[in-house]
Amino acid sequence: MAKSVRFLAIFFFALILLASIEVQGAEATLCQRRSPTWSGVCVNSNNCDRQCRNWEKAFHGACHWQNFGFACFCYFKIQMLASINRLNTSVMCRRTDSYVSV
Repeated sequence: MAKSVRFLAIFFFALILLASIEVQGAEATLCQRRSPTWSGVCVNSNNCDRQCRNWEKAFHGACHWQNFGFACFCYFKIQMLASINRLNTSVMCRRTDSYVSV
């Protein structure tokens, strides 16, 4: 009986430890940048998403309000940013809890 209680305690401890590691690994940092290849007003996020993925090799794209109209913004994972940020454009990175400028 004592062995089974001990085994269950160790099992649940390992399970909680594994779950916390998985949650930390899932916190990816996304960086957003206004698309330099998009021209005009962004009305359809699906078209923006397709262009960001195909032309700029981004993770995702979406239309967002900026100043006086909608613009296409591309989202990059932080690892992708080093190879993509050749252009002198402002990039805003966000983690689930904070914003950092790159």
